[in-house]
Parts: sequence; C-alpha cells; structure tokens
Amino acid sequence: MFGSDIACGPCKYLRRKYVSGCIFAPHFSNEDATAHFAPMHMVFGTSRISKLLSNLPVNDRCGAAMTIAYEAHTGLKIL
Repeated sequence: MFGSDIACGPCKYLRRKYVSGCIFAPHFSNEDATAHFAPMHMVFGTSRISKLLSNLPVNDRCGAAMTIAYEAHTGLKIL
C-alpha cells in the first residue's frame, strides 16, 4: 500500500482523498473497508481511532487496530 495512489480501505469508505502518510493504510487494506473499518467508525469514530493510533509506538499499532476492530464488532453485536 505504501507508495501507491490507491486509497486504503478507510479512506475509500470515508470517500476522502488518500494521502501517502495515512495512519490507517498499514492496518486496513482496500478490501477491509466495509467488513472491518465500518463498525469501528460507527462505534468509536474515525477521529478517536486516528488519535489513538497516532499516540502509540509504531510496533504497537497493529495490535491496537485489531483490538479496536474486535471491540467494535462485539459492541455492535450487543446493540
């Protein structure tokens, strides 16, 4: 995904222009847009997720993204 002009999943889902330094690109591929990012967006909001990932060390971001996705899916099942 790096060095590509193709939007990552969250940028595509949010219908915004993809920038090369997108915080979501390493963690969500283009195919994950609706399956993984949509519930996260509905439960936590894009801004909160972006801030959380930005404040973490790079090596912890993947685990955090997976945890947020799991919690969002679980939260939607409860509702």
